Amino acid sequence: MNNSVATLTDRLLAFLRQHPDQWIDGMELARVAGCYGWRSRVADVRRLGHVVENRVRTLRAEGGEVRKVSEYRLKTTGLITSDKSEVATGCNPVPQTGDLFGPRGFLGPC
Repeated sequence: MNNSVATLTDRLLAFLRQHPDQWIDGMELARVAGCYGWRSRVADVRRLGHVVENRVRTLRAEGGEVRKVSEYRLKTTGLITSDKSEVATGCNPVPQTGDLFGPRGFLGPC
């Protein structure tokens, strides 16, 4: 990270590293990485070689109100190395395609 000026991508990556493998609401990431470009900052973190997973959950309030929550996490366990050997958890992620799954094209959990 640049010591003099932290970019929004730097701030986001630092925040995700403080919360490894924890699902974080996208609204929280917007506060950290800028409300208008935080999804682009997530893509930037992925381009740096990090695996950032995404999931969408549906929450229902007591009154019946439905809300979709988009959550993200920096994956630090169960990653596939360049030689395709398993790391940390011994799991076998299923290959997927598309930017949603990060630069390595793998989406957990095991």
